[in-house]
Amino acid sequence: MLAAGGHAGLRLVVMHTHGHGDHVGGDASFAGRPDTIVVGHTIEDVAGFFGIDLWLDDVGTLDLGGRKVNVLPTPGHHAPHVMVYDAATRIMFSGDAIYPRRLYFICEKAVEYSASLDRVADFAETHQIDWLLGGYLDMKAAPGQSFGQQDKSRRGEHLLELPGSALGDVTAAFAGIGDYPRVAPFPEFMLLPHPADPAGMSPPDWCKPA
Repeated sequence: MLAAGGHAGLRLVVMHTHGHGDHVGGDASFAGRPDTIVVGHTIEDVAGFFGIDLWLDDVGTLDLGGRKVNVLPTPGHHAPHVMVYDAATRIMFSGDAIYPRRLYFICEKAVEYSASLDRVADFAETHQIDWLLGGYLDMKAAPGQSFGQQDKSRRGEHLLELPGSALGDVTAAFAGIGDYPRVAPFPEFMLLPHPADPAGMSPPDWCKPA
């Protein structure tokens, strides 16, 4: 089909919203594949590939051939985390930053996470976002309820996609943290801050200053 369309081949770009092992574990399977680029997992790798000069201020791009997508740095869940916006479909691929699941972040990263959400909200003022599409879900269809990590039955799951308006809900949740972040359920997601070393500590107030 490629040959019929006048193309000898297409370059494959393998990139991730961030570098956690459950996202990048399959990268080795692309080693040695022709016409394939695997984007690295550090801030420097991501910024360099997508042309992001100022990590927290600029928006990168990826040219798909007559169609470009935007790449937004969104640290908080993970330092090199990015979201990808496709204007053609008005979908924001939100990775592990916004999804119907527990929003994991280290206690001390709450401000960084919140600032990323604010930047995405600013972006949304000039770019229509109809849907947020994350990488996972573990919320139930019933508001504010989630499945346990060991649950083997997932009947009654929330939809994976969230409406663009959910960006405002998550942004407001982070803005309302107060003196310190704590585990808190919301209708379509759950804030789950955690200490870098949780030994001897337990939620929901395990980020509370001693």
